[in-house]
Amino acid sequence: MRISQKAIIQAMKTARLFEGFSEKALRSIAEAARPAAYAPRKGDIIVHEDCELDFFTMLIKGRVFAEKSGTNGSIELVETYSDGELIGLETVCTPTRKAPFRLVCGTDIEAVVFHYDMMTQDGALPDAIGKKLHMNIIHVLANENIKKLYKIDVLYKRSLRERVMVFLRRLERKTDDGQFSINMDRERFAQYLGVNRSALSKELGRMSGEGLISTHKDVFEICRESPEAEGADQ
Repeated sequence: MRISQKAIIQAMKTARLFEGFSEKALRSIAEAARPAAYAPRKGDIIVHEDCELDFFTMLIKGRVFAEKSGTNGSIELVETYSDGELIGLETVCTPTRKAPFRLVCGTDIEAVVFHYDMMTQDGALPDAIGKKLHMNIIHVLANENIKKLYKIDVLYKRSLRERVMVFLRRLERKTDDGQFSINMDRERFAQYLGVNRSALSKELGRMSGEGLISTHKDVFEICRESPEAEGADQ
């Protein structure tokens, strides 16, 4: 896959890591980081668990799943990534740089890889750009930490219905019209919640029948609150 520097710069403008930079500054960062484009296909493993990384990925288009194998052979979905998100930045900022999970393409993807050491080594960038980039890295990592805390909050709930409602309410708050996509099929949603698909499908069916939610494929809408889930927030 070939992608021009102009296209890479345009993609960088959509990533939180590069917020607040002029186009000239973005060109300087791209020159230092030597980004390379690639386009793996759906089902490809782009990073294996415990693999040592010296790069992070900016996802331009598509969907990537971070997953682990459970003790009983099941798959645990840790996180999902979609257009414009960064993958692996938290890993390259650790001392070991070992990936805590494998990364699997949920769709055909288009992505750009940035070489972290080249981008952050002393003298690679003018001081002002380097300092701002480091602050942006801190902000991105802090945001990733908050996302992990949200998931802990979901998994901490006792019942499956509580888990579903807490997860859906968080996504609902990001929408204007009340309808939103969870960007996962039922199998992946079950893996994310730590349950089997059959149990999730039955619970979603009951919730739809009770008028709590409406759903079509991966699009959901909360119609009214579940008393059980309301109590979980108190």
